[in-house]
Amino acid sequence: MDGNKKGAKKMTDEERAELCKKLDTDMEEYLAGMEEKAKNNPTKYEEGWTEDNWEKEMESHPFFTQNDTLLEQAAKGELDPMMKGLQDLKYSPDENTKEELAKNYKEDGNFQFKLKKYRLSIAAYTEGIKCKSENAIIHVQLITNRAAAQYHLGNFRSSFNDCAIAIKFKPDHFKAIKRGAQCCYQLKRYPDCIKWSKKALELEANDNEIETMLEKVTKEQKEFERNARRELTRKNKKSKDESKLLKGLKSRGVKLQEVDLNRIDLDKDEHVVEVLEKLTPILPAAFKQKVHFSAEAENTLIWPVLFMYPEYGETDLIEEFEELGQTFSDHLQAMFGHGIERPVWDISNKYHPDRIIVYFEDRITNPEKVALVPVKNGQNSTLSEALSDPRFQIVNGLPTFIVLVDKSHYETFMMKSYENPHLK
Repeated sequence: MDGNKKGAKKMTDEERAELCKKLDTDMEEYLAGMEEKAKNNPTKYEEGWTEDNWEKEMESHPFFTQNDTLLEQAAKGELDPMMKGLQDLKYSPDENTKEELAKNYKEDGNFQFKLKKYRLSIAAYTEGIKCKSENAIIHVQLITNRAAAQYHLGNFRSSFNDCAIAIKFKPDHFKAIKRGAQCCYQLKRYPDCIKWSKKALELEANDNEIETMLEKVTKEQKEFERNARRELTRKNKKSKDESKLLKGLKSRGVKLQEVDLNRIDLDKDEHVVEVLEKLTPILPAAFKQKVHFSAEAENTLIWPVLFMYPEYGETDLIEEFEELGQTFSDHLQAMFGHGIERPVWDISNKYHPDRIIVYFEDRITNPEKVALVPVKNGQNSTLSEALSDPRFQIVNGLPTFIVLVDKSHYETFMMKSYENPHLK
C-alpha cells in the first residue's frame, strides 16, 4: 500500500518512533504468547516450529498478514490505524526484488539479534524467509540466523529443525551443523550430538568448542548407557522380587480384600499392579513398611502388623513381624512385659501379657455381619498361623489385630457389640 497517496496523513518522526516502540512491545508479547501456547499444547508443539507449521503460525499475527486481506479491509474502510502504520513501515514488494527484501529483513533481524531482542529477530528472519529469495546463500543465512535466535530463547527443538532445513540447502554449512550439534546436546540426544559434532569437525577440524563438546557428550553418553543398564537391571530384579512375593502369598493361602489371588494371572503386569496396590498400607506410618521377604531367613515373609486397643483408642505398629520364628507373645512381652515401662494410656495398669487376648475380625464367614474371633493358639501363635486362618483377611495391606484384656468389662462389651452391631 502507498502510505503517501493523496489524502493520507504523513506520520511525524515522533509518531513513527512511538509506533515502532509499540510494535516492538506487541511483537514480543505475541511471540511470548506462542511459546506459552506451545507449553500448554505439547502434543501440537512438542517438536517445536517445523518446516510445515511455522509459516501458518506467523501469519496469524497482523505483522505478517497477506496484502490481499489488507486490501479488502482497506476497501471496506476497516483498516485500523495500527495496521495502516504497519503497512507504511513495511517494505514494498513493488519496489524491491525478493532478494533485496530478504536481505533487508536479514539486516533487521541481525540488528535486533545484537540488541538481544531475539523474538523480534525471529520475526524479521521469518519474514525474510517468506520472501523465498532465489539467492540460496541469503535464504540459508536467514534460516540459520533464526536457528541461533531460537537457541538463545531456549527453543532447542525449533532451533534444531531450522538447522536441519538449512543443511538441506547447503550440506556443508558449518554454522548450521555446529548449532545443530549444540541443540542435540541441550536436548540430551547424545547419539545425534555425536554424529553432528563429527560432521562439524570434518569441516572445521580445529574448532575447540566442538572438540570439547564431543569429548563431554561421549562421556555423558557412556554414563547414560551405564545408568540405563543399571535401571534395567534394577527393574528386572524388582519385577522378579514382586513375582516371587505374590506367588509366595498365593501358596500360603493369604487372602486380600477385593482380590482373589487364585483367580488372577500373576504373569500379567496389570494384575501384579492391582495386587501390589492392595498390599500397600494406607496408614501413613506404615506406608513404606510393605510385606517383603527376609534378607536373613530365606523364604520367610516379614509383615507390618497393627495392634489396636479400642478401649483407649490407641494403636501400636509393629514394623517387622516375622511370619515364622516369632509369636504374638514375643511382641506383647516387649510392649507390656515385666520391667517394661507402662504405656501412659494404660491408666488401670491391666494390660499384661498373661491377661491379654488377641482377636481379629472375621469378614469372610458372613460378609454382612463382621465377627470377632480369637487368634488360634492365642499368644503362642505365629503370624503365619494367624494369616492362614481361612477367616482372616488382610484389609488395606496391613494385618490388623484387636488386643483386649481377658474377662474385662470392655471385652464383654466388644463381644456383644459384634453380636449386635448397633451397640458399636
